[in-house]
Amino acid sequence: MKVCFFTLGSRGDVQPYVALGSELTREGHEVEICTGESFRQLVESNGIDFTPTTSDLMAIAESPEGKAILEHPIKNLRSTLRYSKEVIYPAYRKTLEEFYQAAGDADVIVYHPKALGAVDIALKIGIPCVSMPLVPITYPVSEFANLAITTKDLGKWLNRVTYFVNEKAESAQIDVINDFREKVLRLPKRKAGLYTYTDGKKAIPIVYPLSKALFPEVSSWDGQVYLPGFFFLDSRDETLSEDIERFLNRKATSCYNLQQYATCSTGFFSQ
Repeated sequence: MKVCFFTLGSRGDVQPYVALGSELTREGHEVEICTGESFRQLVESNGIDFTPTTSDLMAIAESPEGKAILEHPIKNLRSTLRYSKEVIYPAYRKTLEEFYQAAGDADVIVYHPKALGAVDIALKIGIPCVSMPLVPITYPVSEFANLAITTKDLGKWLNRVTYFVNEKAESAQIDVINDFREKVLRLPKRKAGLYTYTDGKKAIPIVYPLSKALFPEVSSWDGQVYLPGFFFLDSRDETLSEDIERFLNRKATSCYNLQQYATCSTGFFSQ
């Protein structure tokens, strides 16, 4: 079986896919990871086929203009809009074609939610796809709110409501997606958010690479969400600085239930 992974972002958005891909390779499957050039060495050093994408969010984040936009998007609003129009959207448009070409002989696509267009491609090719967000902020549950919005418990109904923002995630790029659908996939335009949870006929399986032990009280994932545990690379030869070790140890001692997991996770994302 060939598994094609689509992911865009920082190392934290790539390494779990590399860990899973390494295990699949050891089990005899063919694996290809499509992501920014910044991660070629990480992917290939683990024996996985690599396809570079024009969208390289890590490279953008490390550029002077990218840093200014990411750190102060409102302050640099004019620059943000111009950079998105001139750099980010055209790069993403090319990336959609790169995804499509890479998945041409795949049996399944596993994708990060940032890799918009993955479901469109899977449907065109006629293969299944699996969503693999790295934090539990995709599927609506009543036990806790969308961690990208708040770590507070808003009550069952409002907790679910906070996840509706996911359906708007591709709104800014839907014109790019529809251009790709019409010119490359030969499919009609569609509305933003159409494939957030289903491919139009059936639910899209969601895998969170997390431990079930963190969420003992969650029962509203309705069999659509799977938690197989954390995905780790064999990194016995790597070491962390003492400062990072102390930081992680402090976090680990306090993240022992759902509410504290949410608070700690938010802290990690902002560090």
